[in-house]
Amino acid sequence: MNLILGPLPPEFGEISSLRVLRLEDNHLTGPIPSEYGELSNLEVLDISANTLTGFVPDSFSSLNSINDLRLGQNKLRGKLLPILGSMYDLRHIDIQGCMFEDDGLSRKIRNLFPHIEGLIE
Repeated sequence: MNLILGPLPPEFGEISSLRVLRLEDNHLTGPIPSEYGELSNLEVLDISANTLTGFVPDSFSSLNSINDLRLGQNKLRGKLLPILGSMYDLRHIDIQGCMFEDDGLSRKIRNLFPHIEGLIE
């Protein structure tokens, strides 16, 4: 915990060489900036245990290198499955406590990613 307050800085989306972004367990609020979808080298994104709201940006479908996506314990909603479709290397995902609207999301994630090692729901 770093006790970072306020919104996620969209400027992080400009750091093209970023491989790991861990901002879990802070006091981050508001939506996830769509600019984060431009982090083409990102392998780990952990923004769990904050108070983030809204939808996971469609731009996340461009995060082809990501293998660890932790969104849990936020107030995120909407459809997640279409965004996950191109995350071919995804091994771990945390969606615990989110309000995603996909029916049977956990089962569909396991079908889409048979190699998944960790699913926290």
